[in-house]
Amino acid sequence: DESSMHESISGSVCVENIRKRLPYELERRVLAVVRSANDSSSDISIYSTRAHGFLPKAPIRREKVNKTLAPLWLKRFPLSEFGDSVCFDVTDEKMPIASEELACTPDDIDQKLIDIESLFEKNIHFTNWRLIHDHLHMLKGDLLTLNSDISMISILGMINLMLLCHSQDPDVITEKWHSLRDRIYGAMDDMQHKSQVGEKSVEKSTLSSRLGLRSSRRRSSISHAA
Repeated sequence: DESSMHESISGSVCVENIRKRLPYELERRVLAVVRSANDSSSDISIYSTRAHGFLPKAPIRREKVNKTLAPLWLKRFPLSEFGDSVCFDVTDEKMPIASEELACTPDDIDQKLIDIESLFEKNIHFTNWRLIHDHLHMLKGDLLTLNSDISMISILGMINLMLLCHSQDPDVITEKWHSLRDRIYGAMDDMQHKSQVGEKSVEKSTLSSRLGLRSSRRRSSISHAA
């Protein structure tokens, strides 16, 4: 029976089992963290008992990895016990992790689209749909972290449909990917356009304030002269 050959196991349970099997001296030198599935308080409580900490569901930008891990590292390996072996040059164990530091940018999304497009160009969807599936899941997660007021509901719906179409004709899957890709590119263009308009509005507002201040000063100096 094929169903008896597969079993789903919680990642945090696996971490807990590994920790229990390690000798004490080895386990005390391990920092085991779990990436959260939905950041709910109940799940976080479970992660705290099974691992040494957790990482948020949102993707972490490459340049923010050390800053994100540092508080967990210092809590697990305090300076009082491990001294100079701590590699993070951080003094505050409770550094806040701002949401914008974990969010993706349109450039990140563009790169992810390029990566997936290269898989389709190599016809990976013919031979390894699971790889395409995993990349689409990552793309969905990245889109959910965007700091934007642009609605992603329809795009997320298109991704969800693609995740279910592994049994369809590869050419149909390719067409759906191209539609999804173009839709996301359009959303990224809209996002960047709104950002540029917002920056120009701020510049215009600042300029108007400066001009108003100059005018006020000019009238004041004329009044004093009179």
